[in-house]
Amino acid sequence: MRSSGEQGMQRSGVITGDIVGSSQIDDRNTLLDALHGVLDVLARQFAVRSDVYRGDEFQALIPNPAHTTLAALLIRARIIALSPSKKQPWDARISMGVGRVDSLRERLGESSGEAFTLSGRGLEAIKKSDERLSLLAGSADITRQLSLLTRMADDIITHWSHYSGEVAYFSLLYNESQQALAKRLGRSQPTINTRLVTAKLALIRAYVDYTDEILSKDW
Repeated sequence: MRSSGEQGMQRSGVITGDIVGSSQIDDRNTLLDALHGVLDVLARQFAVRSDVYRGDEFQALIPNPAHTTLAALLIRARIIALSPSKKQPWDARISMGVGRVDSLRERLGESSGEAFTLSGRGLEAIKKSDERLSLLAGSADITRQLSLLTRMADDIITHWSHYSGEVAYFSLLYNESQQALAKRLGRSQPTINTRLVTAKLALIRAYVDYTDEILSKDW
């Protein structure tokens, strides 16, 4: 357990999310494997800490706030990619909060600070709407600056098929060439190109790069 003195005033990213329509999902074991699997990847890649609650709710702490958006999109992409149904892919609502972390405890649900408050508030807000992605920052100006872009990115992701989710996940995670991605997924390069275009990955990557740049600045 870390005391508030060790963690006080550090700015971090917090993700709070839940699975869309979880009560209607029969194969919960596969769903949980997908969720835990991507959270394990984030732990290795970005030193992310996470907790899963009641099987369909989760929370993650991202030490470097510049990685917050990428982490959130990787979670959604992986869950969509591993959906068993082509017609009704799984998805998650995710709220990102970026700000101070005043007290970090063993269980994230017992931790406190601006980032946790913003993330929880954002999730409650999007539960009342059709949106599935939210970003609130400790700066009102930053929140306004990124709000419309986040809504646009959300609209693209919400319409991904599980093929789009698969190619988006590996492309965002490894940032490798189409040839390397084709080899990794056992597909042809033209197929990978088509799926990247369909997923509008160029726009999604631009969104990730821009938000990461903004969130890494002093404000």
